[in-house]
Amino acid sequence: MASTPFIAVGPNLVATRELSEPRLRVAIVGTREPNDDARAWTRATARRLVQVGAVVVSGGAMGIDAAAHEGALDGEGRTWCVLPCRPGHRYPPDNCALFERIEASHGALIWEANASPHMAKSVFHQRNVQIAALCTHLILVRGGAKSGALGAVRAALKLKRHVYTLDTSPWEMGAEAVRIARRLGAAPLDGFADLETLFGLLPAAPGLDSRSQSGQSGHQLAFSEARPEPQTTWDTADPVQCALAEGALSLDDLLQRTGLSLGGLTMRLLTLEGECVVKDLLSGLYRLVSRR
Repeated sequence: MASTPFIAVGPNLVATRELSEPRLRVAIVGTREPNDDARAWTRATARRLVQVGAVVVSGGAMGIDAAAHEGALDGEGRTWCVLPCRPGHRYPPDNCALFERIEASHGALIWEANASPHMAKSVFHQRNVQIAALCTHLILVRGGAKSGALGAVRAALKLKRHVYTLDTSPWEMGAEAVRIARRLGAAPLDGFADLETLFGLLPAAPGLDSRSQSGQSGHQLAFSEARPEPQTTWDTADPVQCALAEGALSLDDLLQRTGLSLGGLTMRLLTLEGECVVKDLLSGLYRLVSRR
């Protein structure tokens, strides 16, 4: 165990250089049973965040947690995995391969120093509290009304962290936790387009103060990236990309051109906004961009 990256958190917090740095640390949490689009969006978003220097924080569970860690590893960045068990142990067993990848990377496995040796419900609650304590921002992707991720949301709001929920249609699976989080005070996050400006990945549109729009308190990052040029090829099997190949379109136009339902189109856009689609903040139009 001597070679294992180890940080004890909780009452006996071990100070580390990473925790004292003003680094953006984004927790991504959600359901253990996401659909393919939610999983893909999470993985793409985590990859994007670490590529510009952020740390991705999550709880090592199946589903959204695992996708967040995997995305960070895809981007060869840093991810912190907060485990709900006593130091040196790993849970759930099905994610042991993922934990090994984190140990072999720039990331860390994190345990509470005095964690209970028993896998009671309280250890998962405490794990979520620790996730909130370690992050500067938190994104809830999807979850049920009794989702444990809501514990992380409540704790993060109490700690005055910046908390967001990924937009969802009311009838989508996992919308319940999103609605509850909004009532608690979380702000909506419109897929990849908002992510670009909220976290400073791209400069805000002229005349738009992204900090005031998102409720941030002046947290800035020392990086930016120019918008890519429009791509010349696209996936001809995807109706959204085919529609946008002819030019920028509104959501209503996309509904008419693709024939998709509102829920289906929304989820497809959430996935594509991490890959080859952006939404203009001023016009509200979607357009194709170069694949990353």
